[in-house]
Amino acid sequence: MIKMGIVQRLLKAKSILILLFISLFIGNVLAAETPEQIANKGMEYFNKGDYDRAISSFSKAIGLKPGDADIYFSRGNAYQNKGNYDQAILDYTKAIELKPGDGNIYFSRGNVYQNRSDYDLAILDYTKAISLKPGDANIYFSRGNVYQNRGNYDLAILDYTKAIGLKPGDANIYFSRGNAYQNKGNYDLAISDYTRAIELKPNDADLCFSRGNAYQNKGSYDLAISDFSKAMVLNSNNAGIPACRGNAYQNKGDYDRAIADYSKALGLRPGDADIYSSRGNVYQSKGDYDKAIGDFSKAIELKPNVAHPYLGRGNINQGRKDHKRAIADFSKAIEINPANINIYFVRSNAYYQEKEYEKALSDMQKIEELGGKPDAGLMETLKKQCGNKKVNVYLLSK
Repeated sequence: MIKMGIVQRLLKAKSILILLFISLFIGNVLAAETPEQIANKGMEYFNKGDYDRAISSFSKAIGLKPGDADIYFSRGNAYQNKGNYDQAILDYTKAIELKPGDGNIYFSRGNVYQNRSDYDLAILDYTKAISLKPGDANIYFSRGNVYQNRGNYDLAILDYTKAIGLKPGDANIYFSRGNAYQNKGNYDLAISDYTRAIELKPNDADLCFSRGNAYQNKGSYDLAISDFSKAMVLNSNNAGIPACRGNAYQNKGDYDRAIADYSKALGLRPGDADIYSSRGNVYQSKGDYDKAIGDFSKAIELKPNVAHPYLGRGNINQGRKDHKRAIADFSKAIEINPANINIYFVRSNAYYQEKEYEKALSDMQKIEELGGKPDAGLMETLKKQCGNKKVNVYLLSK
């Protein structure tokens, strides 16, 4: 009887262990997340901007459900937002393989190609996306942006126009089409589009600034100044706006206001050589030559491979009869821009003043080579000085 009691107790204990094991097993099974639940958690991380955790969750979900295109698509989006374009393309490509009729995937892969400046591949993907989703304005808009980046303004305008037809209340599309028109030199149509965009987004500095540029390119300086002034109120930290208003004042001959604007722009962007060069032009026009030379010299220091400030400084030195310094500046300008006829002309005059007649004649002959018309009187004088001989064109460094 004692032995039977022991056996019964052992059997009872074994049964309890078996039941406990089964309970634990069932609990683990019930507690295990499905791929969909893991992917949903990944989307929560994605929406919070926690792309690393999102990618980790999507990868875990893919491991459990490798044939789900949507999870690859979601992970591709996370990679794209992280700037990891190669991995994003791999995921989008896999998603397309699993779900070839989904236009959103082609659209997203096209966006990555555009971000990488792979414009041909971007256009292919956008075009495929359009064939699958012909009523999506965003795809036309994106393809239009690629065409514009490539300089294909007519094709860009066609896409923007289609996008506007599908989404007529989107200021960004009017803005982009306005940019395409402005790049084509069609300023009236650009202004029309910018105006419509401003109606839709009246407090957007970029729209006012762009319309101001179109007015300036048309020669409507007062309207340009008005737009630039509005843009400056909306965005006081963009150095380009006072710089462009300075250009408008300069074109109007209002030099003091131009200088004030260029100085404001330099306060915001002190390393901009072009603004120093523009302010130097105004000082030169005002006859304030020391300040002009100071600005041209600063522009050269910041950006030594641009011809204009050398030419500006050279002209001032030439006017001061400092011909050697003028020749040095003109020669550097020619080295940078050897097809500029005007620089050969002023250097020829400087050589003439220094009685370096053969070099002066050489520059005049170079003007003829480039299709220009040299000063006939000076040319005749130089030929006489050089004994009417053909002079070899000097090295540009001289």
